[in-house]
Amino acid sequence: MALDAQTRDMLKTNLGMTDTDLDRLGPNIEAVLAHMGDFAAYKFVAECTESQYCFAGIQKGQKYVFSSAPLSILPESDCPTCMRALAPLTGVLNIMMERITAGLDPNPELFQVVECLDPGVERGGLGHVVFKLSAQKV
Repeated sequence: MALDAQTRDMLKTNLGMTDTDLDRLGPNIEAVLAHMGDFAAYKFVAECTESQYCFAGIQKGQKYVFSSAPLSILPESDCPTCMRALAPLTGVLNIMMERITAGLDPNPELFQVVECLDPGVERGGLGHVVFKLSAQKV
């Protein structure tokens, strides 16, 4: 699937990409770029549903809110920034975006619960945080 002229122009203007590099893009990236409009219809919300001894200070009810195109944290988020919480969210957010690309529901039950990387006191760590993740129409 080749990129359409509008997408090529956008990447050249916004990212400074060259025609040579645009021609080198693989089919997976081209498929994702072809669905940029589909991504823009969603935002992703990760709401903390459980928190115990979180050293970063994440509390139950706080949320990370992400735009989907580009995937980034929005200012409406009220969670403290914690890489050990964001790392596992990033992988699941990418899967949800792949589902949008494939025309599937980005909210399968399998991906709704995401846990931070700190295993908690019971498993040799300190704190532990659990998030409920969802894609919401904008």
